[in-house]
Amino acid sequence: MMESMKFRIRNLPIRYKIFSGILLCSLVVVILITILALNTSLQPLHEARTESDMLKLSFVQDRLEASLTEWMNHCYALEVDPETKAALIEWCTSDEELTYQHKRLFLSRLENILSTQPMINGFSLFHLRQGVNLQVRRTGERTIRTGNALDAWNSRRAQLQTNFALLPGDGELLLFHQINRFEDNLPLAVLVMHIHEGLFLRNLAEAIELTDGELLLLNDEGLILTQYASGNLPIDQQVINEWLAQDQLPALYKGHSISSAPVSRGKMQILQCISNAEITALAEHTVINGLLMASVALVLAALVAAFLSRVISRPIVNLAGRMQETTILNFHQHPSSKRVDEIGLLERSYSDMMTHNQQLVEQNFQSKIARRNAQLHTLQAQINPHFMYNTLQVIGAISLEEGSPSIYPLTTALSDIMRYAISFGKEMVTLESELKYLDSYLMIQNTRFDNRLQFECCVEESLMQMLLPKLILQPVIENCFSHGLENKEGPWHIRLTAREMPDRILLCIEDNGIGITPEALEALQQKLALDVTETLGQKAHIGLINVHARLRLRWGALGGIQIENGEQEGVRVTLSIGKEQAL
Repeated sequence: MMESMKFRIRNLPIRYKIFSGILLCSLVVVILITILALNTSLQPLHEARTESDMLKLSFVQDRLEASLTEWMNHCYALEVDPETKAALIEWCTSDEELTYQHKRLFLSRLENILSTQPMINGFSLFHLRQGVNLQVRRTGERTIRTGNALDAWNSRRAQLQTNFALLPGDGELLLFHQINRFEDNLPLAVLVMHIHEGLFLRNLAEAIELTDGELLLLNDEGLILTQYASGNLPIDQQVINEWLAQDQLPALYKGHSISSAPVSRGKMQILQCISNAEITALAEHTVINGLLMASVALVLAALVAAFLSRVISRPIVNLAGRMQETTILNFHQHPSSKRVDEIGLLERSYSDMMTHNQQLVEQNFQSKIARRNAQLHTLQAQINPHFMYNTLQVIGAISLEEGSPSIYPLTTALSDIMRYAISFGKEMVTLESELKYLDSYLMIQNTRFDNRLQFECCVEESLMQMLLPKLILQPVIENCFSHGLENKEGPWHIRLTAREMPDRILLCIEDNGIGITPEALEALQQKLALDVTETLGQKAHIGLINVHARLRLRWGALGGIQIENGEQEGVRVTLSIGKEQAL
């Protein structure tokens, strides 16, 4: 099948070949321009949408911060009020019933808050020893037994904050605040603020004009406190638990963009899900217009290709027909072509060729072909990198046979360095592979400097398989030699340590060299603070600049290097590597 297809293509008339070639080139150009135009037009839409989502999320975050702070201040105001606190201590440290005076005092304080806070439905004051609950609502007050109302509060994990907590209720947000005796931290009571869930969340959703999406509030345990959905996006507690188990939120979920933000240092978390239907509709409209324009461009390209193929191929077709009908016996000289382009040259060359004996032409042609083939075979004899590796191994073997064993490890180390540096199969390698390459490099440097260097690697085994850009450590070590150790007397020390952070991994390289002057250090730090494109244009400290740029380009703000003088001597260079793609 393939041979038949190739045969058909080879035997197509030149006019069709030229037409197909021009049309194919035009098709590629039109497709590339269409794709570029679509991406260019859609990018501002995505950027504007992202910026709008972030502004909405920031607004909700500020509103929640303010509301939560105000509610907590009310709780603290009750706790620090001397008269209220004294009454609480007297009631909660005894087995006596709540006196009328104390009850009126509590009701007065709580009703004052209710009168100024329309979103608060009421309060519940739990006596922890007696299991009594004093409830204050806008419709009245009552005293009941606690029952299991505090089970959710008592079941919270010990490592979470035990003074304040937000928990879901029946159509309400429940703000729990435990009141303790100051002297011995004895728990006295739990004050629960009942917040109107629907009114509070609806105000937030309407303020940010959430017309097609969902807004959820989670507490510090990942429980859904309340949610507002304007569309049909079912995000329930099971979905949230699956996301929390994976320790990350998806960027997209069922055609919605997902974003989140913490509130009050993690006491609450906002989860915003906004539909991408608007951008999708605009994208479909843009794609349709782009395809229509591309179709028109392709039709025009086909017409132009047909015209050009006819213009270019007509004299070639005429010459081919004349050549097909002509032999050595019936050939007669045609008038010389008046064309001055390549086609005219071809016609004149054909006429000149046919005036000579065909046998001599064929012999001359075959002779040229033989010489060209010989030249081609000569050019194809190339030396590949494996020849260099094998040559170094032969040099090492000869050194052992000739009684110079110190040469063998040098050639072996150099061979390993060349093999590692020239192999371009992988851009990211393990820290273990990078350290093996570094050992070969340091072995050569130690031989060069009479074994003055002591290299210490303090990296946990669990980090040896982390991925980092290839050849990222050697420029930093080389900088230690060039700028810190060569002019220092006595032993040289280089130490490599690794430390794992929540979002990144820090590799620290320290030497005991002569250090760097404060002026030079400040100048270097200013260069590293530049944009990556400006940083790559710097000439000084090219190794460090290159390392910094590579880390920044891969991990953004999480990547890069930091340079500082050591506490006593030398220089400390810290490489920051984002955990994403590393572990």
